[in-house]
Amino acid sequence: MFSRVIIPLCMFSRFIQIMSIFIIAGISPLPASANNDAPDYAIGILTPPSIDGDVLYFAGWGGKLYAFDEAKNQARWEVSLNPLPSELDPKLLPAPPPYLAGSYILLHIGRQLWGISKVDGRSVWCVDNLMPASNYYVRRTGSPLPGFFVYDKGAAASVFTAEQTEDAWFIRNRQIGNGDLNWESALPGKPGAFWFDNDILWIVSVLPVRNGESLSYTGPAVLKRFDPSTGEEIWTSTAAEFASFCSALRTDGRIFIVEKVRSEFQIRAFIEDSGEMKRSISYEAGDFIEAFKSADKIVLLHHYGEPDQNLLRLSIYFSTLNAIRFQTIRKSRDDSLFSRPAIDGNLFLYGGAAYELYNGNPVWRKDEQMVMVDWAADSERIYTLLSNGDLITFDRLTGVEIQRIPVAILPPREFISSTSLDLIDERVFVSTPLGEIFRIDTFTGTKHPGVIRVPSSMTVDKKGDFTPTLPEQKSGIPRFLIWLALTIVVLGASVLILRLARNKH
Repeated sequence: MFSRVIIPLCMFSRFIQIMSIFIIAGISPLPASANNDAPDYAIGILTPPSIDGDVLYFAGWGGKLYAFDEAKNQARWEVSLNPLPSELDPKLLPAPPPYLAGSYILLHIGRQLWGISKVDGRSVWCVDNLMPASNYYVRRTGSPLPGFFVYDKGAAASVFTAEQTEDAWFIRNRQIGNGDLNWESALPGKPGAFWFDNDILWIVSVLPVRNGESLSYTGPAVLKRFDPSTGEEIWTSTAAEFASFCSALRTDGRIFIVEKVRSEFQIRAFIEDSGEMKRSISYEAGDFIEAFKSADKIVLLHHYGEPDQNLLRLSIYFSTLNAIRFQTIRKSRDDSLFSRPAIDGNLFLYGGAAYELYNGNPVWRKDEQMVMVDWAADSERIYTLLSNGDLITFDRLTGVEIQRIPVAILPPREFISSTSLDLIDERVFVSTPLGEIFRIDTFTGTKHPGVIRVPSSMTVDKKGDFTPTLPEQKSGIPRFLIWLALTIVVLGASVLILRLARNKH
């Protein structure tokens, strides 16, 4: 009789153990892979560093600004921006590095610009509604859209910004010391490119097009030159009829506007001092991708042929708009060096290859799979940071690998934000999503002893969320319902087993 009861009770005990595992699994956090629909970001450093003597300035997660003294190997101060950034798009990170102007630091994150005291990090003033901050849009594109330019006039230094109101865009000039407005001038459309050089200020504005009751900035572009002291307009170019803006470039004393006019593309070249249109050319091509410039040449990329062919048209011109070469190249794989095209000096870099701008011929090619996160170059070498954390240095002219340095293990995420590689004073600075900054000698490859570390974020799944919380799980069934269902199953099974045992008894 005793043996008849003990067997079901042992089975019951075993069953309870198994079901307990399921209950614990139901109330434990689901693995990250269960939330495939939500983007997964790791954000540690918001900006690359800037250097002033022995001090590094950079922004980190949570809207903090750091001043790190390299001589003492410790932070001088660490403060929170006031106000905190109200909008943060991880896909646009890293933001541009802090700009050091006298005793002030200018910091552009999201759509805000802060004027900050270099002494203690105090936020003196802040303005909103600038162009979105992105280090890529400042450094790598033909149509640069920096958040601001500094007009260095000593004690009377000021800053130019392009700011949006409810119904218009303005170019504004503010005092660096307190952010007070000196002057403003309305723009005819949305900024498409923005330059300041040698006391001359130019802005390309993309005109709005009305579609029913809504406006979209998809029209032609006009180029304006302003007096930086007063904001007075010096000259304005004419707008091309039936045109839609593609890109704008500035090189060799000329400003180029690339537009699509009906079924053709058009490039207009303006003398940057006088605004005189020097030349205009038209050509036929597939959909526009991007435009780039070197010291005296411009490069255009268009789609070519059928979409499944994965071909691009590469067009190279002198700054006089005389053609150098047109050729067809294959669209880059995502796991190639320079899957996003770029120009460095006299080289066009794309799809694992380097092309000579003088004649368009390939100089070197890398066929192995390398997912590149960021890069920088000097006159002799190209430094590339790969997604596996390796820093690889190539000879600029031959593509020969010079050295490979394991820097950091980056998190295996689909999106890696705030990762950057910058070349400053013959040192490579690598900022990682884990809140680390590595300093590496460009010649020897030696890492600086000690890694700068700041608190990094946890995962983030939406813009402007500075609370370090895990993203909301979207598995489809709330956890408490899973737990409740498993509990009911366990209790039901327990009652059933006890009844069986009682009946056998």
